[in-house]
Amino acid sequence: MVVLVLLGLCSVVSLAVILERLVFFLTHKKYTAGEAEQYLYLLSTLISSAPLLGILGTVLGIMQAFGGYSLTADMQSIAGGIALALRTTAAGLLIALTDLVFYNYFLHKSDNVR
Repeated sequence: MVVLVLLGLCSVVSLAVILERLVFFLTHKKYTAGEAEQYLYLLSTLISSAPLLGILGTVLGIMQAFGGYSLTADMQSIAGGIALALRTTAAGLLIALTDLVFYNYFLHKSDNVR
């Protein structure tokens, strides 16, 4: 559950950076390379860390699933743990892929400084 909260925080931060950069490029006709690359380090960090958080969620979910199975021998606890594992993996990959698309777009814009 903590991993999902961290992934949610990652998605909020990445959305804020993406929106800020979009507004910047739409409102500024002339800018320096430094201005264009501002906050891109955050997107780069999130591209790397979101999938790792997703994998951490996968490991924790599998541990929860089989830890619960050893105590209760209940198939529903396994299914719940595996579902949590898959959710965290999918969330981490979705955040990283979205950020990667926008990161490359913003990097391309900063390479074409006027």
